[in-house]
Amino acid sequence: MVVKDEKKEMDTVLANPYEKPPKISTKESIRNFIYNPSTKAVMGRTASSW
Repeated sequence: MVVKDEKKEMDTVLANPYEKPPKISTKESIRNFIYNPSTKAVMGRTASSW
């Protein structure tokens, strides 16, 4: 019985391995490409990658 419970938990975890990103407008997507405040990246590159 314990094995079935563990398998059920594992199935629940693997049910959605990829979650789609939130839907954003084209304007907001371009703005995030130019400067992304969450990663502090400019045009997709951080200061250390330049």
